Amino acid sequence: MTSFEDLPLGPETVAALAAEGIETPTPFQAAAIPVIARGNDLLGRAGPGSGTLVGYGAPLLDRLEGGHGAPICLILCAGQRQATELARSFAGLCESSGARAAALAEPWLLPERADFLFVPADRVQALCDRSVDVAHVRALVLHDGDGVLKGVRADHLEAFLSGLPRECQRVFCGLPFGPALRSLAERFTHRAVTVPPGPRRPSGKPAGGAPTTDDAARELNVMVIEGDRSEAALALTATLLDDPVRHVLIFTSSADRAADLGDFLAMHGYGSGPPGDETVPVWLSPGEDADAREALDAIDKPATVATLSCSVPPGSAAATLRHGAGGPAWTLAAVRETGHLKEVAADAGLRLKRTRPARPPASRPPWTRASTSCTKRSAPPSWPPTTSSSSRSWTAFRPPRSPPPPCSSSTGRAVRSTRRRVPPPRSARPTPRPPRAGCDSSYRPAGATTSGRETCSARSPTSRAFPARGWGASTCAKVIPWSRCAKATRER
Repeated sequence: MTSFEDLPLGPETVAALAAEGIETPTPFQAAAIPVIARGNDLLGRAGPGSGTLVGYGAPLLDRLEGGHGAPICLILCAGQRQATELARSFAGLCESSGARAAALAEPWLLPERADFLFVPADRVQALCDRSVDVAHVRALVLHDGDGVLKGVRADHLEAFLSGLPRECQRVFCGLPFGPALRSLAERFTHRAVTVPPGPRRPSGKPAGGAPTTDDAARELNVMVIEGDRSEAALALTATLLDDPVRHVLIFTSSADRAADLGDFLAMHGYGSGPPGDETVPVWLSPGEDADAREALDAIDKPATVATLSCSVPPGSAAATLRHGAGGPAWTLAAVRETGHLKEVAADAGLRLKRTRPARPPASRPPWTRASTSCTKRSAPPSWPPTTSSSSRSWTAFRPPRSPPPPCSSSTGRAVRSTRRRVPPPRSARPTPRPPRAGCDSSYRPAGATTSGRETCSARSPTSRAFPARGWGASTCAKVIPWSRCAKATRER
């Protein structure tokens, strides 16, 4: 299939796909759209990068009718971030039909009333306890089946699947399609069609069946990115344009994205043109891999042209056309697309080599790297710098230590001293005051000797005698404190 018009899709959906820059179906989309359009269950061995969202979303958007104020299609995702990204991408396709897409997460408004609801794995419990009305659900999709099974309890998911009506269409997608996901799909699907058909091919074997060796396989460098692909393509193009590479052939998914990338490169001084133009360093292929390959084979020295895919090749045929010839081969991929890329490379007979983008050097103040004697809290070096005759190294200026301030600058409170407190001399100690009126305790002046216990006659009959309190010396003033007097306690 070379166009979505050849697939069983309505003209409104095809126009919405063209408005989003999606003009050519991937191999998974070409195989899955007719199956889902007929209403059959599907087991898709595909992951991010193969076009799974359009593969099941476009035919369901044509076949299902919304407007019930409740979801008609539930898409289970691995996490909240994935659900939000898919809902935002699918919302553009829903504008032509009047349907609404939302994610069951913040900050979506009334997501339970959307027609297509993307549910994270940790919110499946809301479907089990009927917090979301599932009476009008006619299709269920597991976008990343292996990831969903890791984020939700098996009994909760099985209880929810058992409660769905039999006529509800079920689509299970995952890569790798593990044993747990396959067992779940066999129990809760009816006459499901597997796409692509056949058993999973072992890694390292091409489509012909013969295992590849490191000498025979062509190397495909993979740069894993998490950000703007245009920035990564610009940095990689500047690195590749070196002897003997004279041109960089960049593959994009559509003409619109090729035009945007060409304007971005021109802003930085890199001219771009069609494949085969010797006057520009960058060649752009707007989704026409066969024409670009013909132009690459027509030049005298194909090794002087490096190939770069801004998006992961959708299939093994596209990977062979893009990177089967020429000089160094590169592709940009997100972390979630690495599983699909491994499958495509194994089918095309390519050997992957993962490369991470170089990190910029960390900038540090000059006084932190001058010498080992300079610490992080030291002041900047004075100018002109002073050198030592023995080491000849930079020395940082360290101000002399000063006594601690009497109070803190932030709170204004006095700084607590760490020195041990010394009790005042006995001559400076205050003389205890006599008991208040109403207490029969005697007052013993200073210098008198005492021993034993001092009692208060005003104590209650049930109380015990209180020992005399004082500094602990044999000759001191001792008195029963007023707070320990039972009579004074009753008066208070």
